[in-house]
Amino acid sequence: ILPVHRGSVSRETLLAAHRYADVVSSVDVLTRQSKTSALLYRVRGMANLGLGDAAQAETDLIMSFRANDRDPDTMMQLAGLFRLRGRLKEAIPLYEKVLVLAAQNPAIVDRFDPGLSELILTCRAASEWARLKVYEEQALKRLVDEKGAIHPHVAVQLTDDKFAALSAARQAWPRDNFISKLETRASAEISKDRPLRIGFLSSTFGDNSASHIVTSLAAASD
Repeated sequence: ILPVHRGSVSRETLLAAHRYADVVSSVDVLTRQSKTSALLYRVRGMANLGLGDAAQAETDLIMSFRANDRDPDTMMQLAGLFRLRGRLKEAIPLYEKVLVLAAQNPAIVDRFDPGLSELILTCRAASEWARLKVYEEQALKRLVDEKGAIHPHVAVQLTDDKFAALSAARQAWPRDNFISKLETRASAEISKDRPLRIGFLSSTFGDNSASHIVTSLAAASD
């Protein structure tokens, strides 16, 4: 069990452990001491979002953005929150600014493809067809780049080239970060005596027609 923020345990670590209330308390202590920064506001915003307080999360992220309007991570978080709250038109300019900054600064170039992927999804949801055409053309160029990391959910909508989509998945979901952990766990758990475990994964699950269709299939799995 992680202790409350002391010494080497950072607020980011507490966030990863879903200890959102601890993060908020830790940041509140610092803000009362006038020790504020763009990073602190952003972290508190993410924690408040984890607690389900979208309004306070928005306030925190806007304060973070005002403190540093060139931080792509804050812009991505704020744009994502706007999308979550149905304010797509406000999210689009933030994603566009991420692309501009990432193209200009080699230190944050890895934010370009994630930002482009989210921008495409947002433009599509907002029926911004002219913008969508431009950004989809950029994404297609990134797909043929061996370093391209377009999100796989976007990639499969842009091309029938399964190798390009697979390459995008490997770049967007690094093997050493996620897939390798699954492989290690799977190899340790495989046993001839246990039944096969089947999982269903989709970006359209939730209160969506696809999930209602698949429900009976999952229930009938034996």
